[in-house]
Amino acid sequence: MAKTAEGNGTGRELGSLVLSRRLGEVIQIGETVTITVIRANSGGAVLQIVAPKALGIWRQEILLAGEGSDQDGAEAPPDRRDAA
Repeated sequence: MAKTAEGNGTGRELGSLVLSRRLGEVIQIGETVTITVIRANSGGAVLQIVAPKALGIWRQEILLAGEGSDQDGAEAPPDRRDAA
């Protein structure tokens, strides 16, 4: 079921999908993004995200922490991807 993005002013429709994945299983997003479960336990999971460098990937808490900044037009956080 698609829903309209709330609070970001874009009005774009967003899709939602809830999945369970096991160690080694992959989620494919479009043609260029893959998410692989590389470690999982009762405390959480470690995910590997492979995507074009032009696509910004950040943890949400980092983005939310930047919302309180007094800087207008501040750039998004730098991409923290490890070179593999």
